[in-house]
Amino acid sequence: MSMPPEKVLLVDDDRNLLSSFKRQFHKQINLVTAASGGDGLQALMGGGPFAVIISDMQMPNMDGIQFLTKARSLSPDSVRIMLTGNANLTVAIGAINNGQIFRFLNKPVEKSIMYESMIDGIQQYRLITAERVLLNKTLKGTVDLLADILGLVNPVSFSQASRIKRHVRSMSKELGLEDRWNYELAAMLSQIGCITLSPEVSDKLAHNEVLTAKEEAQYKKHPEIGGRLLKHIPRL
Repeated sequence: MSMPPEKVLLVDDDRNLLSSFKRQFHKQINLVTAASGGDGLQALMGGGPFAVIISDMQMPNMDGIQFLTKARSLSPDSVRIMLTGNANLTVAIGAINNGQIFRFLNKPVEKSIMYESMIDGIQQYRLITAERVLLNKTLKGTVDLLADILGLVNPVSFSQASRIKRHVRSMSKELGLEDRWNYELAAMLSQIGCITLSPEVSDKLAHNEVLTAKEEAQYKKHPEIGGRLLKHIPRL
């Protein structure tokens, strides 16, 4: 099996262990090592992206749970694995809750188990990033197409959706929300049901004119219509 191109970060304060694994896997895994949690964070910031992050639990100054929790914020797509000689329930629960651990390995770890875990982690990372590509690119293309149709059929509603998107982008950035594109996408699609509105109703809405009862009923249906259109897009 050829060496996967993705990088793996191994963090442990046992330098002999790091040297041993580095030597054993130098032709099989693109392995980067760090001897402390601080060094591991520096590697993440300066040498990423890493498909898999493996950390020992018992380390001075910053233990494995603390490190992997910070690593998650720096590299959320990376798959995280915990090495521990203290495989107790409290450690496991803390690590899962705070660091979202993919797998636990008890020390000492056999070479075959370590290798298998790193390969499984890389495969999991590929699934995660493939999902992100699908959502960001394939769905974005579909959404752009719908937005273009709205712009051609109902420029007034398209303009309103664009304004909503700008406000949502500003608010989500200010709030520090993750995956902000989700909110922007929802904002851009919020008016998609307005493709069914007549030009007369759209003009009235644009100029804040009073709608007739029939026009009001037509306008109030646009979220439902938009929902029916969007439910046919897989994964959205």
